[in-house]
Amino acid sequence: MSYVEAPTLSPQARRRRIYGRRFLRRPAAVVSLLIVVGAILAAVFARWVAPYSPDETDFNAILASPSREHLLGTDDLGRDTFSRIVWGARASIQAGFLATVLAMVVAVPIGLIAGYYRGWLDTVIARVTDVLLAFPFLILAVGLAAILGPSLLNATLALGIAAMPPLIRIARGEVLALREEDYVRAAVANGANDAVIIGRHILPNMTSTLLVQATLTIPAAIIGEAVLSFLGLGVQPPTPSWGVMLNAAQPYLNEAPSLAVYPGLAIVIVALAFNLLGDGLRDVLDPKTER
Repeated sequence: MSYVEAPTLSPQARRRRIYGRRFLRRPAAVVSLLIVVGAILAAVFARWVAPYSPDETDFNAILASPSREHLLGTDDLGRDTFSRIVWGARASIQAGFLATVLAMVVAVPIGLIAGYYRGWLDTVIARVTDVLLAFPFLILAVGLAAILGPSLLNATLALGIAAMPPLIRIARGEVLALREEDYVRAAVANGANDAVIIGRHILPNMTSTLLVQATLTIPAAIIGEAVLSFLGLGVQPPTPSWGVMLNAAQPYLNEAPSLAVYPGLAIVIVALAFNLLGDGLRDVLDPKTER
């Protein structure tokens, strides 16, 4: 009787399977991932998801209640609220992702250089970072957006710059810890140059930490975009944005409070989903996690 030998999995495949099992055992993270993916798909395919154009008006249905024609009702100009929320997701998610990418692209190399080479360069970068961290994220973003001028692009740049200081500190701290590991010391002893040590030994081992931090930076940028648009420093009307919708709802809070409730819920749900997803990924990628 012959036996068929089961195929052996590579270490990478086994690691991915373990991570997958850990993730599926966290219902909050799974639900959050579904919400995040749904929000991204709605933003990308807004043209087909939204039943109406965001600027299409119906003067026979001004401030209308939810109905078959308008799932979440209409605003003061008869525009479909659900369609504007779907289209508004584009601005929020675009700002969240692009601001985070900008912050990571700039902050991670700075943190790598500061933590790896140390010396006077590390001291200068650390002190400048400390000064910037003294300003709250939103205050710094509002100030930068006011200087750059009102637009989605400038708001994204302001949010990306404001998100850099904590990322620089995190990257620097990771490098300071990793450069003392035995495998890094062995690479130095074997004559590996700095580029090899950073690219092959330090940066890959920072990936999980940076991934988790990115999922926590995106919701902060989404909220920041809503704040800037609410203040008139981000997306400009009539372009739909959750912050713009909240601003436009102010005069009608007594007559039609749902105009503020729906975009507010969209911000809360998406930001909370990203945060819970980040918490789940942190637990999954933590080597101390047993499950």
